[in-house]
Parts: sequence; structure tokens; C-alpha cells
Amino acid sequence: MKRLAAIACAWIFTAFAHDVTKPAEGVALDQRPGAKITPTLAFVDERNRPTTLSRALGGRPGIVVLGYATCQDLCPMTLAAASRALRDGGLVPGRDYAALFVSVDPRDDAAALAQAKARDLPAESQPAWTFLSNATSAHDLAREVGFRFRRDDDPDAIAHAAGLLVVTPDAVVSRYFTGVHFDPTDVRLALSEAAQGRVGSIVDRLVLLCYHFDPATGRYTLTVINFERAAIAVFLVAAAAFAWFRLRRAGAA
Repeated sequence: MKRLAAIACAWIFTAFAHDVTKPAEGVALDQRPGAKITPTLAFVDERNRPTTLSRALGGRPGIVVLGYATCQDLCPMTLAAASRALRDGGLVPGRDYAALFVSVDPRDDAAALAQAKARDLPAESQPAWTFLSNATSAHDLAREVGFRFRRDDDPDAIAHAAGLLVVTPDAVVSRYFTGVHFDPTDVRLALSEAAQGRVGSIVDRLVLLCYHFDPATGRYTLTVINFERAAIAVFLVAAAAFAWFRLRRAGAA
């Protein structure tokens, strides 16, 4: 049974391992699933419009990338990888998720955010993303989600970890993905979980039986035991129905 379950799950999807970028000393993305983010944190977006975290999410699950507008390496790579994963996962931007980039640099104004958005995202992905800044709110957000950063030796640079987090529509941290490579299936499943079933198809929920999210690696891994339990449950229900049907026919005879 276990072997058959493993083959079935592997046939549906193949597990994917994320590359993890080692951050500089003193910075990290500490995983705090279940942490509640203050939904009223105030920001200004790349169009210089005031908003809040809750308003930016708009009742949808979301992914959040933290960094700064003038970052030349990790932020562009992370944003490009995240946008590819969202696109290739078949999710509809604006309906299925919100995508947010939050700058922790107090020097980043709306103009800097707009420039970073145009530079770091392909044109077709830009409408799905909102870039946000506000020094106080961004630092509060970073503290709540475990994003630790520091000024680098270069005064214009900020040392920080690479990755993204998935949040529920109520701004509760659901998952963390570290590194600068994200599998579309993993991201889709994480958003499906974050939305509590409001995003994703029946196939997504079937795959969630086969896969388990490992917070240590930041990926979904095959878990045979859940599939086996589901198969046993279906078998027992079918056997009970068959026995009831036979008994009913015998009584009628």
C-alpha cells in the first residue's frame, strides 16, 4: 500500500528542493508561522497613495517580499523568481492572491518604489504587484515576521536574507520560502492553504494529502501516510456500502 501510494503521489507531482541563499552574519528570516501581522500598518505605495496592509491584501491570501528599492542582487532575483512562480502556477493575479514588496529602507519614497518595480519585474507581472514603504510600519512588519536585517559596510546597502512569506487574507503568516528559487506548485499549494480552500482546485486539495510542508526546508515533501489514510478511509466506506447492499438483497430474498 505504501509503495503504491508513493507511486501515485509521485506520478501527480515531483517534489522540488529550494536553493537557500546564506545571508550575511546577523541577518535571518526567522520562521514564525501563525504570527499575526498588524493589519492596520500604514504604508505608501509606488503611486504615492496611502494604504494599509489589510487594504493591500484586499481580502486575498498574499505573498510578501521584504527588501529595499536600490538592492542590486537578492531583491531583483527574489522578485523575478516569485513572479515566475505565480505566473507558472496558473494563479489569477488580483483574484487569487495579492503580491506585495515592502521596503525596509526609510529613504525609499514612491518614486524609488516605482523605479524598482519597473526595473525588477517583467512588464506583464507588474500589475499584480504593489510596492510599499514606510519606515516605521516596515520595521514593525519585519519584527513581527522575523525578518532581521542590518546596514551593511556599504552605507547604501542593507544586508538581509532572501525569501518570501505567504500570508492569509487576515494577515496571519502561513508559510515561509527561503532562497531565490520557488517552485510554482509549492507556491500554489501554499496560497491554497492560506486561503483555506478558497483558492485552488480539487486537484490541489488531493495533492495536499500527498504532500507535507516541511518548515525546515521550506518546501512540500511527499508524505505517504496521509495518502494511505485517505485510501483506507475510502476502502472502508466502500466495503461498508457493499456489505449493506448484500445484506439488504439477502433480506429481500
